[in-house]
Amino acid sequence: MKIPEVVKIGAYDYKVVEVEDLQLDGKSSLGVCDRETNIIQLKKGMKPKKEKEVFIHECLHAIEDSYGIDLGEKRVNLLALAIMALISDNKLRF
Repeated sequence: MKIPEVVKIGAYDYKVVEVEDLQLDGKSSLGVCDRETNIIQLKKGMKPKKEKEVFIHECLHAIEDSYGIDLGEKRVNLLALAIMALISDNKLRF
């Protein structure tokens, strides 16, 4: 799976960008989904598998917002890992 430059989630197009130094609430972060600007930021330099996992994680946050679902961080983490396993274990290509 190649990380797209833009991903459509619900009614919104989210721009996906890589950044050198990524902070969320003053702490280092691997990914951030900004629902006000519709930008998903991924920390530059991650290994491909981790980058995909973080991308899926941030997309799940956008899905939460677009569809009014409250998963919470723990469920988002678990779902991102489960979706990555589904993709990897079955050698799915998109």
